[in-house]
Amino acid sequence: MFTTARFVLTSALATAGLAATAATAAAQGGPPGACACEGPVAVVAVETAPGIPRWGIGLRMTSLSLAPEEMPEAKTEYGGGGLQLRYRIAPRWQLELAVDHVTERLESGEPGTRQLQSGTLAALYHFRPYARWDWYALAGLGVTGDGDPEISDQQREASQAGHVHLGVGIERRFRHLGIAAELRAVGIAPPEPGDDAPVTEPGRPSPTMTEPTSVIDAQGTAGGQLSIAATYYF
Repeated sequence: MFTTARFVLTSALATAGLAATAATAAAQGGPPGACACEGPVAVVAVETAPGIPRWGIGLRMTSLSLAPEEMPEAKTEYGGGGLQLRYRIAPRWQLELAVDHVTERLESGEPGTRQLQSGTLAALYHFRPYARWDWYALAGLGVTGDGDPEISDQQREASQAGHVHLGVGIERRFRHLGIAAELRAVGIAPPEPGDDAPVTEPGRPSPTMTEPTSVIDAQGTAGGQLSIAATYYF
């Protein structure tokens, strides 16, 4: 009798042990009797994106075409250049401060008498910030005025008018150097007469001012701008 009871107890313990082993193996995805020890953990290396310099300073060549809104056929062509300063606040977002000075270009190719200078603060959205070829869109606000260096500060201030820029660009990056081409639509509001600046008619500066302000007249002007820029990023 004792032999039979001992046999039954031994069989029950063995069965319970096999069941526990099978449950553990099933939980680990292995067959019964498989080792419950942990194998080596594979480490996957994740390549991080390269850093993008925050600051950029560059030179630009600009070609500008403007015409009064009520006389689009009376276009005036300008050519010149300027400076630009860029700051990247995020991989896709960048701020740009640009200053341009352009001179009228006559049909003969000779420079004319009209000169314009402008300052623009723009926001740029980059579609491919880590790629060598980077497309971006931009929108900016600023002022445009008479760029003749011989006029007084009062005349220069009276000639200033607000403008809006909307455009697209593409930039090819070479490590710290970027070469970009931009095409912008430009809209310039009519200048507001100053308190101390005499005017001959509403919105038109005094005739003592130089000819460039006759382009930015009471109706405002619009046109297009093409720029080629070289920027050093750091």
